[in-house]
Amino acid sequence: PKQSKGLDIIHKSGDHLLNLINDILDHAKIEAGKLELLPSNIGLPNFLRDIVDMMTLQAKEKKLNFQYLAESSLPLSIYADQKRLRQTLLNLLSNAVKFTDSGQVTLRVSVVPDSSLPAPESDSSTSPFPSPAYTTIHFAVQDSGIGMSSEQLIQIFNPFEQVGNKRRQSAGTGLGLNITKQLVEKMGGDLKVKSKLGVGSTFWFEATFPCSEQSDDQFETVSQPLESPQPDDSADSALIVPPQEEIEVLYELAMLGSMKKIKERASYLEELDSQYAPLAKQLRDFAEGFQEKEIVTLIERYL
Repeated sequence: PKQSKGLDIIHKSGDHLLNLINDILDHAKIEAGKLELLPSNIGLPNFLRDIVDMMTLQAKEKKLNFQYLAESSLPLSIYADQKRLRQTLLNLLSNAVKFTDSGQVTLRVSVVPDSSLPAPESDSSTSPFPSPAYTTIHFAVQDSGIGMSSEQLIQIFNPFEQVGNKRRQSAGTGLGLNITKQLVEKMGGDLKVKSKLGVGSTFWFEATFPCSEQSDDQFETVSQPLESPQPDDSADSALIVPPQEEIEVLYELAMLGSMKKIKERASYLEELDSQYAPLAKQLRDFAEGFQEKEIVTLIERYL
């Protein structure tokens, strides 16, 4: 138990350090004007469900209720930067959990009324959808946390600005909301907030995406096919899969796009049991090539 607790602390410390580094790198990219969106087809219901599953676990750790409210009129697929949209929502939701000690965190996703439009004739989008429509989607994150004063609201989107006590502030860089706001602006939206001290906060934004009512398996996407790692003696044998809880950890890291942590977890699996080495090698090869989609596809086979 003592060793297990120590390993858990090491993993959490590593995750914290990685998050700090990623925030600083993203901020530097934005400041240099080097951050570009890379859109692809997203199956919206599954995309949102993955985020909800991750945040439900975080909320449970603090004994909070997590509520997910999605309109049935949401499109089945949208064309957007999956990594950056996920990063935006996870930043907002993680902040909501972080600054809430009791009560509830809610994610609301809805279609803005009368926002669905056909694609303009001059549209040069590389959307994979045939004759896509455009729909504006409203995302809102509400919490019953500590809230903010009117003075704090003026400063909250500035770089390195943090609210709350020193314990809460030490858990981040103060860059998260600044990065999130600029990501939303890259998507053509505007991140807004309303808050009341001691009552809670609501952050929301709206963004317009090419969309389709087709599900993922009803059309071909422009993604690359799954590439196998370099063949070796173990590649021809059936992969031995670790326990389900390890697969779930790998999936969460893959959804966060953490290639470094995927490689570290692969090494951990090899140390745990040598029979996991073939799977670990595939994960490591994909991670070294930054093949996020291939990693997700591989892990999803065993969920």
